[in-house]
Amino acid sequence: MSLFTILSGMAFAGAVFVVWSWWRVAPSGPPRTFDDALAELGTGGEAVRSIDRDIHTASWGAKLLVFFVLGFTTLITVQHYQDGLLFGDSAGAFLNLGLIALGLWLSAWTLTFRIEIDRDTLTLRGMDLRMHEYRLRDLLALKENDNKTWSLFLADGRKVRVMRMVVGAGVLRQRLEDAINANLRS
Repeated sequence: MSLFTILSGMAFAGAVFVVWSWWRVAPSGPPRTFDDALAELGTGGEAVRSIDRDIHTASWGAKLLVFFVLGFTTLITVQHYQDGLLFGDSAGAFLNLGLIALGLWLSAWTLTFRIEIDRDTLTLRGMDLRMHEYRLRDLLALKENDNKTWSLFLADGRKVRVMRMVVGAGVLRQRLEDAINANLRS
C-alpha cells in the first residue's frame, strides 16, 4: 500500500467527519458541496473589533480548504517524483510545480486575507496581496456568487469580488446591504 493511498483514505475519512459535523449543527440544512461545508466552518464567529472598525479575516474552514488543496497537489507531485514522472516530461514538471506555486500563492492570500469596514470605508486584501480601499457611499449592489465570493458593484462601474467565507460573514453582509440601501435612498 502506497503512502498516497493511506493519506487519501485519511483525507476521505476526515472529509466525511467534517460534513457529518456540519450537518449535525447547521440549522439551515446541508450546503451544496463538501467544499462549501468546509469553507463555511468558522464564518459564524465575531469579527475583531478595533476602536472604529471591524476586521473580518478568512474563516478557519476556508484556510483549511486551501491547505487541503495544497496538500493534495503536493502529494501528487511527490507521487510523480517517486514514479520518475516528474522530470521525465518537461510539461508535466512545469504543470506540477506550477500547481504548487499557485497553491502557495493561494495559501498566502487566504492566510493574510482581511476585510476592514468602518463608518465610511471598506478595505480589503486583493488577489494581488495588496490592500484596496473603497468608499461605502459608492456601493450600489451586492451579488452572491457560486464561487464563495460576493460581487460588489460600485458607482464608477467597477465590480469588486470579495471572499465571503470570513469570520462574521453574516454581520459583514448586513453592514454592506445597509450601506447599499442608504446609498439608494440618497
